[in-house]
Amino acid sequence: ILDTNNDGKPDIRRVFDKKSQREICRVVDLNHDGKPDLYEYFDGNGAVRRREFCYDDTGVVNAIEHYESGRLTQREYDTSGQHKIDTWDYFEPGLSMDPKTGRPVHPSRRERDTTGVGRVDQWWTWQGSKVSIARDTSGDGKPDPASTVVLDQGEAEAGAPAPVASVASGDAG
Repeated sequence: ILDTNNDGKPDIRRVFDKKSQREICRVVDLNHDGKPDLYEYFDGNGAVRRREFCYDDTGVVNAIEHYESGRLTQREYDTSGQHKIDTWDYFEPGLSMDPKTGRPVHPSRRERDTTGVGRVDQWWTWQGSKVSIARDTSGDGKPDPASTVVLDQGEAEAGAPAPVASVASGDAG
């Protein structure tokens, strides 16, 4: 147990394996409100295997990251505040990395349940600076090709105007 701000309350709790003496779990109160904001779980080699976050000071986990061999592979979010996961990000090997954080700049793909009914209805894919967003507007659980929007972020990164949406099916209307 560690008290990082000397207020007499523990801010970091670390759990160790009795045999190996390696840390297997860490619980952190980042904002010193008495509620955990971060849970970290480590594999047998000491690499992070899972992180759980509370971003809204409720004490309820609303984001989960999964790691393999210390590499981020998936992130899950509760973006609606309903205390259930509604967005899934997937990170494939070889993605561009942010030099500041050492983490991928963006996922390779994203799936979302924007209606809260427990079914994916939006799919995002990244190819370089382009992101395609497809939606299920018919309710059949599949992306509707006519609903696909493509954004090209490459121009915006170079200081040009903001990305403009275009319909991927070729229909300019």
